[in-house]
Amino acid sequence: MDAKILKYEALLEKINAEQKEQEKIQKEASELQIAQTKEECSLKIIELMNDLKKEKEKCGEMKFEMEKTEKEKAQAQKKS
Repeated sequence: MDAKILKYEALLEKINAEQKEQEKIQKEASELQIAQTKEECSLKIIELMNDLKKEKEKCGEMKFEMEKTEKEKAQAQKKS
């Protein structure tokens, strides 16, 4: 009887060790996936910030051109 108990205890320990190893592997995989997702999000944020900066520059250029055109129109009206 003791031999069977020892056999089952050894089997149980083996199963527990395998389960802990699987949990460790799953945790590492999850952490890696989270790190990759964070990196992807960071890159996307940088891309969006760069796009926003470009659009802001375009708006500034358009505003300058609009003001220039309005001044030219005002000067043309004064001459008329």
